[in-house]
Amino acid sequence: MLWAKPFTIAASQNWSWTCGSWTWMWACRGVKRPRSIGSVAGRGGRPRGRESGSWCPGLGSGPRIRSSSRPIRRSRLRRPRIHSRRRPVRRVRLGRSRRDFSVTMERRIRSRPHDVRVRMKAVGICGSDVHYLKTLRCAHFVVEEPMVIGHECAGIVEEIGSEVTHLVPGDRVALEPGISCWRCSYCKQGSYNLCPEMKFFATPPVHGSLANQVVHPADLCFKLPEDITLEEGAMCEPLSVGVHACRRANVGPETNVLIMGAGPIGLVALLAARAFGAPRVVIVDVDEFRLSVAKDLGASETVKVSTNEEDVAGEVELIKKAMGESVDITLDCAGFNKTMTTALNATRPGGKVCLVGMGHNEMTVPLTPAAAREVDVVGVFRYKNTWPLCIEFLRSGKIDVKPLITHRFGFSQKEVEDAFETSARGGSAIKVMFNL
Repeated sequence: MLWAKPFTIAASQNWSWTCGSWTWMWACRGVKRPRSIGSVAGRGGRPRGRESGSWCPGLGSGPRIRSSSRPIRRSRLRRPRIHSRRRPVRRVRLGRSRRDFSVTMERRIRSRPHDVRVRMKAVGICGSDVHYLKTLRCAHFVVEEPMVIGHECAGIVEEIGSEVTHLVPGDRVALEPGISCWRCSYCKQGSYNLCPEMKFFATPPVHGSLANQVVHPADLCFKLPEDITLEEGAMCEPLSVGVHACRRANVGPETNVLIMGAGPIGLVALLAARAFGAPRVVIVDVDEFRLSVAKDLGASETVKVSTNEEDVAGEVELIKKAMGESVDITLDCAGFNKTMTTALNATRPGGKVCLVGMGHNEMTVPLTPAAAREVDVVGVFRYKNTWPLCIEFLRSGKIDVKPLITHRFGFSQKEVEDAFETSARGGSAIKVMFNL
């Protein structure tokens, strides 16, 4: 049996006695990395002295330690795991009570082979988001559990699933927010917007896209040309409502169009009707500022009306005078009892009224006179197969949505509160956009 001689300080200054064993201090590398070489109990190793003739204070020359041919054992350290791409997701979550929302940090969602992970860059506030915030409901959809809001969005692809072939990280995309089942009869015939299993962003209980990161099916992410901004990409969602409404109503070069309501949806319906070739488009609203915006966007005429329910007959005459010809198609983008009544009375016999705005569940309207004039009433629910056409309209310059974006905000708690307050107040605010 061999016994090791005590070592002096001349050998090294980097050994330290810790918890019964000698540890090498990796100061030369800027990181203290333990390396155990043995203990007083007799484990193999060669401790080195801390002072001349003594390797441990108070022990004189120190105990003799048995040498060993076994290799030096390194302690197994648990290093911190750092995943730079797995940071928490920042979201705007609506609570269980009215006007209760907050910016939260949450775990990120796992993606599947056919999904992509998109870094959100532009998210718009829709009227439905404001309705949920004020009343916890929009039409027949009711918020019962905390929910992330937002569905008008565009961003940059960060990761792609193993089965995704048409997108790569770095692509700029606009997201269609509805995920249908693709198995029911509605999906098979192309009307996937009517799918009973539809999972739509920010429609209870499905979470929305007002977050800095979203996982979404790659087939519902549409690549944007270089000359289309991400804000314009986010505007593809409200524009799709107007495009789908014009398709449902068969708007074309031979149809004069009346639009009830000059809110964001009414204005994109105006842009869509013009893009579809409507020769005359008259728009009606109670707000002078929005009517001026509609005029700048290409409305043939504008008609300012009141909120008085008794003025319908007089306003119908004003509308017919402004149109100059018969009203072939009316798009009701407001959804109020009065606007629906005005639309039915103003539309010519054999014409068509398209219900675009989501109003009250029950309304009292003169259906019998409309039936006697064979006025068709059709509904519009969201959209289907519209993103490629919207992107083409934007690329070709047939539609310009940039004038609709009037306010921009960041993503802090204070800015989120200000953004929703601005959108709810209306006034000069048409489309409020978050830049993430």
